[in-house]
Amino acid sequence: REELKQLTGELGLDDAVVFAGAVDNIAEFVDNIAVLAVPSHGEPFGRCVVEGLAAARPVVSWNVGGPSEIINHDRTGILIEPYDIHAFAQAIVRLLKNRKEALDMGVAGRTDAVSRFHRQRTVEEIQRIYEEVLR
Repeated sequence: REELKQLTGELGLDDAVVFAGAVDNIAEFVDNIAVLAVPSHGEPFGRCVVEGLAAARPVVSWNVGGPSEIINHDRTGILIEPYDIHAFAQAIVRLLKNRKEALDMGVAGRTDAVSRFHRQRTVEEIQRIYEEVLR
């Protein structure tokens, strides 16, 4: 973290990069970003990915685990092969430069997240699974 902060300063990006750490109110945080970058290597579900999509923000993440099941590549966000740091950075820059593409992805992501991860739908899906198991 300290190395990244130092590099950020050396590149003159102090005003553009936030090292947020743990965030209690993700909605407030996501409201202030243009693109959500999720570089986690072991994200089993990706709650922050769903929250980013629900906030109509395109998400850039590795093509592994939960994010690979949640993000629709090039429709709701961009999935990058693990550890390809240059491609990850290029995807973020692509969305920052192409505002229309980012907005379109954000709208598609919100629609997708609301339909797939709505509280009521989740309850119904869990109930359906219990009913199947108990038969």
